Amino acid sequence: MRGRHRHYLLGEADLSPTRPLGHINKAIQAERMRLLRAAQNQVAAAYRERDRLIAAWARSNQLSRHDMGVATGLAKTRIDQIIREVDKQK
Repeated sequence: MRGRHRHYLLGEADLSPTRPLGHINKAIQAERMRLLRAAQNQVAAAYRERDRLIAAWARSNQLSRHDMGVATGLAKTRIDQIIREVDKQK
C-alpha cells in the first residue's frame, strides 16, 4: 500500500488526543498535536517548492539535472521523475 504523496497537506481540523496520556493535560497534548501537524505541513510545502523549482529550472535550462541532483542529494533519475510529476500536474 502506498502512503500519501509528499505534497499532501493535512487538514487544519481541530485535533484532540485519541489515546491521551493520563499524566499530561489533554489541552497540552492537543497543542503538541497542532504543532506536529504544522511541522508536517511545512515539510509538504517545502517538497512542493523544491519540486516546483526543479521543474522550472529544467524547463528554462538554468541548471543541469546533474547539478540539481548534487544540490538536493537525489539521483539524476529521481530529478527526471520529479520533473515529469510536476509537468503532469499542470
